[in-house]
Amino acid sequence: MTSDTSCQTIIEDAKIEHWTRTLPTRERLLKLKQFFTDNKVTEETIRKEFLWSPSECKYFNHEINDVVWEGFIYLKRNSMMGSIFSYYDGKPFFVRGYPKIRYAEDSVCMNKESHAEEKIDGTNLVFWTFPDGNLMAKTRMVERADRQGYQGNNWMKMTHETDLLPEIQELCNMGYQVVGELYGTDNPGEYIPYSESIAFTCFEICNTTTFEWVALDKKTKLLHHTNIPQAIVEWMGVLDSAQILQLEKIAGEKMVKDGIEGYIIKYYDEDKKDSFFAKVKTEKIKEIAWRIAANSAQVPRQFISKAVKKAWDNQTMFSTTEDIINFVKDELLEEFDEERVGKSGNRIKKLVGLKFTPPEKVTELGVFFDELVAKGIDIENKGKVLSMGAKKFIGLRPGDLYQAWQIYVMEYLSSSTSKNVPDLGTENVPNLSTTKEEEDAIQ
Repeated sequence: MTSDTSCQTIIEDAKIEHWTRTLPTRERLLKLKQFFTDNKVTEETIRKEFLWSPSECKYFNHEINDVVWEGFIYLKRNSMMGSIFSYYDGKPFFVRGYPKIRYAEDSVCMNKESHAEEKIDGTNLVFWTFPDGNLMAKTRMVERADRQGYQGNNWMKMTHETDLLPEIQELCNMGYQVVGELYGTDNPGEYIPYSESIAFTCFEICNTTTFEWVALDKKTKLLHHTNIPQAIVEWMGVLDSAQILQLEKIAGEKMVKDGIEGYIIKYYDEDKKDSFFAKVKTEKIKEIAWRIAANSAQVPRQFISKAVKKAWDNQTMFSTTEDIINFVKDELLEEFDEERVGKSGNRIKKLVGLKFTPPEKVTELGVFFDELVAKGIDIENKGKVLSMGAKKFIGLRPGDLYQAWQIYVMEYLSSSTSKNVPDLGTENVPNLSTTKEEEDAIQ
């Protein structure tokens, strides 16, 4: 156990370096893991000493094959984003997350010897094995990918359909994390359609002991050894503005079926034993984005909806609606300036409310009203019932809640003998899908 002074120094370093970036991410992770080894880190430690809020670092606790796995997944949008700091069976266990990355022209990759790999349009997954050999995966900001996720998907089961899980596990058993993209018609992306129903391509490998992203030559050898598909290398050389324009042009030509949406630039620093990443998007995607946005002071709905979809994909990380809204705003700040995102606040709130109120919530209202009746609450007390419903079903439009309540009351009053939950039915359930007129009204 370290002294109080050295503990405080490590905590201060972890926080300070997190902001100043004077230490490489890999070294910060090593320092954090040492702290978790020397001290039992609790949620109180994270909140009161590291000063990381739930929106920065989410606590989790799971039981996997009778083993307790508890810890934190880091959510702040920087180079540690998606990293897991945890204890598995009481022993420190860390996973390096794959971060959100900057555009190439604003990155450390500029004027460095780099290479460009194709960027596939799918879902980012990180795989690893626990010390007891159990294989696990995560999405960018959700610590488990073996349970129901976006649109009911179980990412682990979907990866199993690629027949690559044994190969992925083999590589993980060698002491590596495997990072790749899951894509295909069963898991459609935003821009590129694919012919295969489901496929997986690896684009990064991380050493689980040193947290080092392995160099390209070593990554190629490991993937060749295990027969795991590898992201195609398009170009190698010193990155400059002219090369970025050339890559944008090539990516635009490949923005077709079974194509790509851009490139990831990768620069390996021999001294720091780590890789640094940047992105190049196709000129077509940029043109589409800015042409749509040109005549609006606010962020267009298409881009807010895309950010909300990402929030839905990672919904288990949110505790409140405000967390969701902040996540969506952070996503939009990658493409739009702060002033435009700020002016879009009301539109963001409304689109978040629509997405996070699936139709099944409305059918659940019947059960909720029935529970109120069982508790002796006057179901005809509109103000009280609607107020309680609004608190329980966050994001449900007031008009939809009111309509469901009216249907329930009519059913309830029509039968003084039946205590069954009234069947709201598909004809009477309020339609939560967004019509064009409703979309136009969201300003």
